[in-house]
Amino acid sequence: MQKSYFYYACLLFLNLAASAQQGTFDRIITQVFNAQCNNAGCHAAASAAGGLSLEGTPAQIRAALYDVNATNAVSQAANNKRVFPGHPYRSKLFMLVNNGLSPHETLLPEEDPGNIHAGINISNLHKELIRQWILFNCPTTGQAVSHSMLEEFYSGNGIWATDPANPPAKPAPGEGFQIHLGPIFLPPWQGAAQPDEEYHYKYATLLPQNIEIHRLEGNIGSSHHMIMFRYNNTNNANSIPWGLQQNEMGGGRSMIAAFGQSATVSLPQGTAFRWYANSFLDLNTHVVNYSTTAVLATDVYVNVYTQPFNTAAQEMKTTLLINPALFIPYGAGLQTFTADIRNNASLPSTYYVWQMSSHTHRFGQSFNVWRRNTDGTKGEHLYNANKYNGIPECEEIGYDYQHPPNRIFDGYLQVQNSVGMIQEATYLNNEIQPFITWGNTVNDEMMITGIFYLESLNGVTLPDGSVCFAEEIATVLPQPNTYNPTEAFSVNIVPNPAAQQATLSIGTKKPVQDATFTLYNLMGEAVLQISALNLDAGSAPQEFPLHLSGLARGMYLYLLSSNNGSFTTGKLMVK
Repeated sequence: MQKSYFYYACLLFLNLAASAQQGTFDRIITQVFNAQCNNAGCHAAASAAGGLSLEGTPAQIRAALYDVNATNAVSQAANNKRVFPGHPYRSKLFMLVNNGLSPHETLLPEEDPGNIHAGINISNLHKELIRQWILFNCPTTGQAVSHSMLEEFYSGNGIWATDPANPPAKPAPGEGFQIHLGPIFLPPWQGAAQPDEEYHYKYATLLPQNIEIHRLEGNIGSSHHMIMFRYNNTNNANSIPWGLQQNEMGGGRSMIAAFGQSATVSLPQGTAFRWYANSFLDLNTHVVNYSTTAVLATDVYVNVYTQPFNTAAQEMKTTLLINPALFIPYGAGLQTFTADIRNNASLPSTYYVWQMSSHTHRFGQSFNVWRRNTDGTKGEHLYNANKYNGIPECEEIGYDYQHPPNRIFDGYLQVQNSVGMIQEATYLNNEIQPFITWGNTVNDEMMITGIFYLESLNGVTLPDGSVCFAEEIATVLPQPNTYNPTEAFSVNIVPNPAAQQATLSIGTKKPVQDATFTLYNLMGEAVLQISALNLDAGSAPQEFPLHLSGLARGMYLYLLSSNNGSFTTGKLMVK
């Protein structure tokens, strides 16, 4: 009897439902290993190429892969394994099937003699299942990550926080190396609670000897923050599982650096971080999806620039100064919390602060730090997150919890631990009932002052401090020779911060011909320009689109100028 369309529709539905319930490793075995590797005879038990059989129970197959040295001599020399626990880019399993999914990550020459794996026909979805299975430490049961979310992403409803075809360039050979974590996937923001996840990730440096780090370049994608910790000894690290973990990663760690946005940390002359041979890191990243429509994939890249050990006179150290005593009731208006920073057991009796920043979540409204007087009162105002570069005397920029400013102190800020500082933050909760307390998600809150500091100034060069926008722009941007305030422009960019695209609105008191809008990064390089703007005088500003999709997250400066000498300047945050 001929079967009906309804029969086939039901059969398809049942197959899809079974696939949805199937664990990640089971799906990899049935849809990749069996379909591509075993049926072709390459890794069947009877004729296992390279001694690798991908037949058997899930436990047997995992045991043949997990933390097993590669048989290829080039792979062994590079410390790559069949599956390096938690690390797909050191795992031959992923790298052999990668074939362009992550084009920045490639096999070494002769790791795949004859390129026999280059023709394997595996979909990007199946490659991603393998990568995510490794990232989450290779579970034999359950879904390492939501299959339906990955299917939605690879069917077209997905966005990359960092273009995988154009990731940050790696340091040149001999200058350092790149750490790559991700991608991490999150669903769209639908409902009151914003989708976010905070992960810890044990990373083996595999350093053959002690080194110093003089520069870090962090591109953190859509991460609300990324903190690098270093385990103080191997025993502490060995007690921690591999792969992305949502639990705290135990004690015995020292913070290296914290990134509230994609940024570069270039340490002042005479200072460096110190890393040790075969040490381990904890990469703590808090990923947030700001889209209401698309699944997000975000990667974290950190370029690490090295120099020989004992080159620097002083070790740069870092710490987070935390006030967890937060209770923010719903609908109660602005709530301000003040806490002393003194007699901190992790700090020496006298310390010298190079850089200071702050951290809250989305309910934060302001953040300030003062020097503390011996009588407990507020002294010198050291930091204001609502001001440019965090300098209390600088221009107002508004509070942006995603991109808190970093203040560098001129010649270091000397602090007596017994006297200390005072931190203060203000919050507004009109969304979460009945109250908000300290917690890891952006729907909870935090209150943290982060500092980079030295224990001694012996042998170091005193650095220049941060400056206000007016002074900074005078040195970074090319300036017209004259300024006529009666002919100046009024400029507004909406939204600001912006992602992908914004609207530039320009008003002028007099007609202007041939004006130019130029956007610069903080290196003074022009990254976007709109020329030949003809502006009519009037009450209604004229609008122009700004396409920002190719720009990295961070701060940019703009200059709008005309050939009659009129100009105006400002800043744009790209998120």
